[in-house]
Amino acid sequence: MKTFYLSINQYLQKHPAYRHFIALVTKFSVYPFYGLYPAILVYLYMTNNDLLIEVTLKPFFMFLFVTLFRKMINRPRPYDQLPITSIEEHKQGESFPSRHSASAFIIALMIIKVSLPLGIFALLCAIIVALSRLLGGLHYLSDIVAAILLSVLLYFI
Repeated sequence: MKTFYLSINQYLQKHPAYRHFIALVTKFSVYPFYGLYPAILVYLYMTNNDLLIEVTLKPFFMFLFVTLFRKMINRPRPYDQLPITSIEEHKQGESFPSRHSASAFIIALMIIKVSLPLGIFALLCAIIVALSRLLGGLHYLSDIVAAILLSVLLYFI
């Protein structure tokens, strides 16, 4: 993995346009969730749908669990351990698992329960979130995989 991060970082340093693009994607890839998730919650409330509680609580518990778990583990981020430059300003440590990825995937999975087309769109957005965190040097691949696995596990509980 070290070679992967070094080569990606070197490439992004040589090509500022791509670096800027990855930085924008990293920053804005979560934005669809800011609109979709509240809209789904409002829809479920307005239609008095029984899924409202599950769709509200599972992402909440995922966020809470990942936040606490990351503090306990306090794994360094790739830019903490490797001679690379992070794509954006970020604090040190608390890399495992990726909270952005875990939140994006559990929300996408919850949206799938409500609307398959919107859920597929949200799932594609979650993949973009995860990839941007990886390419930006903010997370290791294992941080992303763990986040996805936790989301899938919570989805089926």
